[in-house]
Amino acid sequence: MRKIVYLFTLLSLSATLTYGQDTIPKNRFGFKAGVNLSQVRSITPDEKGFSDIAVGAVFGVFWELYLADKIKFQPEILFNSVGGKTDTGNIRFNYLSIPFLFKSHGKHFGIVVGPQIGLLLSGKLKPDMNPAQDIKDQYKSTDLSFILGAEYDFGKNNMFVAGLRLQYPIANVYKDVPGSAIKNYAVSGFLGFRFK
Repeated sequence: MRKIVYLFTLLSLSATLTYGQDTIPKNRFGFKAGVNLSQVRSITPDEKGFSDIAVGAVFGVFWELYLADKIKFQPEILFNSVGGKTDTGNIRFNYLSIPFLFKSHGKHFGIVVGPQIGLLLSGKLKPDMNPAQDIKDQYKSTDLSFILGAEYDFGKNNMFVAGLRLQYPIANVYKDVPGSAIKNYAVSGFLGFRFK
């Protein structure tokens, strides 16, 4: 994982030195919205397992900051809803997610990679036939993930973008329980719009 990040960093620095400033396109800003298919993985001293898939929303804003003609730094601010369906009920975590991505791209197709920090906004457990319970205090206030994805730009001046993205957990979000862990996995699909 670190090798991939180092590779993109090296490509960014190399491309910055290779291209002149007059060849670098204009930085852009945009909005995106889509759907998460997510699972939580629970790890205890006795067993390990994945929840069933839950559906959540993801939406927010992004910036494209050109480092070179084909290399971008792409920070984002997203509302990110993940979770899973377990034997005890439906778990839902809402995060303010901040990916710090590098994007290597051609005319239309691109690959994004980088870390993502999540700030926990809420945590709920909804047992079947019972009111939802607030479980935020049982979980850490931050999550850390690795993002790998593909994007396709289209429309006039590549005004629109469609993407598919994998969120792979680095951190355990469960706190104060030695030998146990909860990790968030997600696959996201989205559509976005760039402003000029």
